[in-house]
Amino acid sequence: MPTPTPPPQPPLAALLSVVLKTHTRDVHDRLDQHLLKQRIFASRERYLCFLRVQWHFHEAVASLDRSADAAAGRLQLIVHDLADLGARPPTAHGWRPSLHVASPAAALGWHYVAEGSTLGAAVLLKAAAALDLHGRYGARHLAPSPLGVAEYWRRARERLDAVALDSTGQSQACAGASDAFQFVRRCVDEEFSFE
Repeated sequence: MPTPTPPPQPPLAALLSVVLKTHTRDVHDRLDQHLLKQRIFASRERYLCFLRVQWHFHEAVASLDRSADAAAGRLQLIVHDLADLGARPPTAHGWRPSLHVASPAAALGWHYVAEGSTLGAAVLLKAAAALDLHGRYGARHLAPSPLGVAEYWRRARERLDAVALDSTGQSQACAGASDAFQFVRRCVDEEFSFE
């Protein structure tokens, strides 16, 4: 008697970090290319513009959840970096989204973008050395976590992937991540508009 074929198993739900990466690949790549065109390490003036972009973004992310230590901690490092260069934090843009009313799933998308920014920070930190900036002066927010870049990102991904979202929640998270990248793009355009 032939062995019965087991019924097909439902596909495993994709991990949220994978869904977000796939969904935002194009908008992320376009932002990276746009930032490269700004030559942020060509002068301290240009780097200050970049710092203000970073402040706007991390201030928005910190507003999602004031208890989010990573976001609030990075924001404080950016404030110190600005002070090192004789600058103060900018005023939040009037068009900044009201993230405190964002759905929890959309907030996860914003946090994904914020945590993912730590991956490229190591490369930016090396480039900052051309302006005599480093992890203790002017580029504190680019310094890697004591855990190391790879381990920090692994843990951030694990936290994201531990959240159970249905398809609607995943769509909201993807929309939040896309909105975050687009917000940064608009901030770049505002801050580098002096040219």
